[in-house]
Amino acid sequence: MDNSYNDLYSQKEDWQSLSSPILKEETPDENLGTSEEIRPEKEKRHSKLPVLTFQLTVSLLVLLLLFIIKFAYEPLFTKIITWYEAEISRSVIYNGDFESLDFSALISTPDEA
Repeated sequence: MDNSYNDLYSQKEDWQSLSSPILKEETPDENLGTSEEIRPEKEKRHSKLPVLTFQLTVSLLVLLLLFIIKFAYEPLFTKIITWYEAEISRSVIYNGDFESLDFSALISTPDEA
């Protein structure tokens, strides 16, 4: 198929330039110094998740300690696991009587209690 329609508009001699491009001249400035002095120093990056990093570190240390205790001192490891299983099975919801609790010691001064 003949593309004569597109060929009519693709001829460059028919186009006129409205303005010439402006080029910025680069002049070396004595006040700026060398290229190494121009670069800003990299800032020390802080962790974006410090709490998560802390929790992960503590968890890994506890697991490492338990692993060492398991092979070094078996009775202590058995006591720790028994305590952990007892605490994890306790209920988080308080089943007692809230009216019998005395909060006056928490909100009063020692001479009022």
